Amino acid sequence: MKNKGNLIFVIIYLLLVTGLLGYLFFNDYGVLKYMQLKSEISIIQGDIQSTEKSIEELLIEIDSLKTSLNKIEKVARERHHMLKQNEQAFRIQEH
Repeated sequence: MKNKGNLIFVIIYLLLVTGLLGYLFFNDYGVLKYMQLKSEISIIQGDIQSTEKSIEELLIEIDSLKTSLNKIEKVARERHHMLKQNEQAFRIQEH
């Protein structure tokens, strides 16, 4: 009879532990959700670093456009297809 009581106790204990572990892993605030959110945070932090680097490069570009006449001329010639006096442009077409 004592063995039967111990067996029931062990079964109830295992069910409770299994239920508790299931709750810890699969509820809205559980371990799986935590891992998912941690992964999303890591991705977003990478995006932030990439964006900050782009901003820094653009600020350097803005500064050089404010201070360098050669840079202004280069950008104007590239973007607006401007030519110097007596300069000819050639268009190369690829087949």
